[in-house]
Amino acid sequence: MESHLQGCGKDDAPLTLYRMADGSRPTAVSSNYSRIPCGYRPGSKFADGILLCDDCIAKLQLPAFDPDQPLR
Repeated sequence: MESHLQGCGKDDAPLTLYRMADGSRPTAVSSNYSRIPCGYRPGSKFADGILLCDDCIAKLQLPAFDPDQPLR
């Protein structure tokens, strides 16, 4: 499922970074990115991640970012 996640390309909305690891459901790890297109895949320690806008998060039925949730 995760390998085909795509964003809409919108770059005027806040984005949330989702980590896609080991075939498990994507997990929100941080939020409030801006001026980056929805669907961008960063090439850093979260190379297995994707940035998504709220509309795409709702469409894909992913859990929202919770700052109180520890990273897994």
